[in-house]
Amino acid sequence: MVFIGMDGAHSLAAFLTRAQASEDDAEALDVPVGAAVAAVQFEDDPNPVVVRLDSLLPEQPTLRLIEDLGAQSGPASLWQEGSLVVWVNADGAPQLMTFEGLDNPGDVQSARVRPLAEDGQPHPGMQQVRLEDLLPGVPATRLLAFEQNRVAEAAATHAQASEVQLALVDKLEERITFLELLVRAVRENGEVIPGDFPAAEQLAQNGVETLPGLRILVDGEQGRANLMALDAIGASRADKILAAVTALAPADPPAPEG
Repeated sequence: MVFIGMDGAHSLAAFLTRAQASEDDAEALDVPVGAAVAAVQFEDDPNPVVVRLDSLLPEQPTLRLIEDLGAQSGPASLWQEGSLVVWVNADGAPQLMTFEGLDNPGDVQSARVRPLAEDGQPHPGMQQVRLEDLLPGVPATRLLAFEQNRVAEAAATHAQASEVQLALVDKLEERITFLELLVRAVRENGEVIPGDFPAAEQLAQNGVETLPGLRILVDGEQGRANLMALDAIGASRADKILAAVTALAPADPPAPEG
């Protein structure tokens, strides 16, 4: 681990265990008694030392970050001429630029930058922007890539959610259509379904008690699906009902003699 002291100084430490702060630990570390702390061992001290948990960071990428910050000793090293920078416009839109140098007109420090040239296009002219509107190229481009990926993932998730919602709406509309058809079937008067008719008891439990009402349900391409949507009517009973309704249908009249 990397231990970060109260003054910001850092050093490597081996993590030993997690513990609860004793009264002495709590007073020394300014934490409540019983708070979570860590026992670590520093390279130059064989004795375990208790430290605050929030003073520890994973060794990587912390050391990479420290090395990068250490290389940036000041504006001269942070803003290298010819390096890639990101200019953040007033509206928040980012644009990749080449850093050309610093200016200091008056009290506002400004920078000279040049937009990246596109393939086959003339080299763009230099611009003067505020230094505070520039970000170092490497971490800024990483940030841009991360944000663009996050936005793309959010858009994909939204699209998937929209597809699910559309599917639910379709199912709901199908259910409403079926229920409207069932209401018509239940209300239809006419010849009562015989007691020996296939699944007559189950049809009656669903309120379908007449043959005209039953025909309302079974007519059309959705007839079998409509029957299976009823309570206690599965595929086998639906097929038997359809066969019986077909058998009850009047035969086609004979063709006239020519």
